[in-house]
Amino acid sequence: MLMAIDASSFTLRTTQHKPKSALLGGYHADVGADPANIPKLFVANSESISSTEKLLLSMKVPYTTVPISSPHPDWFNRINEFRNLPAFRNPEDCNRVISGEECCNEYIRGYFSAKEEDYDKQASNTNRDYYYERAKKCMNKNKPQ
Repeated sequence: MLMAIDASSFTLRTTQHKPKSALLGGYHADVGADPANIPKLFVANSESISSTEKLLLSMKVPYTTVPISSPHPDWFNRINEFRNLPAFRNPEDCNRVISGEECCNEYIRGYFSAKEEDYDKQASNTNRDYYYERAKKCMNKNKPQ
């Protein structure tokens, strides 16, 4: 149930509308964050929820889901050199793209845990580079030949 303020009379009214993005754990206007700074999870057109989505939900990381069709669009191939799905793009970390479920999960677990531990400060560049380099090793290991 959403609460909304009616600007003309300053009264609260309720609605039974539940936005789809809120049900999926993605971005919605009531989150209060700038949509440009919300991490994006690129997924195949599938009804099932991936372990990466479950991890993001359990860690309460706001994100938006972007379905990717097959064959992958050119813009997606330009930002994701490994072309694996799911892929995770984090605007807080220089818009780096991590691809592959195992690599995404390792990166998300490390990056957002470190950020939570040091909540008042932005995750340091050392931490950012550390978790990105670990994810990059993972992606290289799983790179299709």
